Amino acid sequence: ALRYSRVATRFVGSVPVFIHDDEGVHPFETLNYNEFGLLIHTLKSREKRFEVGDIIEGVIGSVDVQQVTFKGEVVRTQRKNDDLFYGVKMLGPLLPKADQ
Repeated sequence: ALRYSRVATRFVGSVPVFIHDDEGVHPFETLNYNEFGLLIHTLKSREKRFEVGDIIEGVIGSVDVQQVTFKGEVVRTQRKNDDLFYGVKMLGPLLPKADQ
């Protein structure tokens, strides 16, 4: 039987990510991302801490480019020096931000 594997295009680089919750908006940056997930980081000095299993929502991109909204689950956390890293699994499609 033929098996098809689909490889997601991975984008590497720093793209702003803004996570929204009851406390406000928290800025992060991507290290890499694809349609299935994100690897984001922030400095501990500006930290908003998440735990594995947390569901997060926000926006990828800056105001001068097409922003997309996302919803994801934190599947990994890591601390290295002054950085906090989060692996986020997408829980739905990336959608264009409604007010653009």
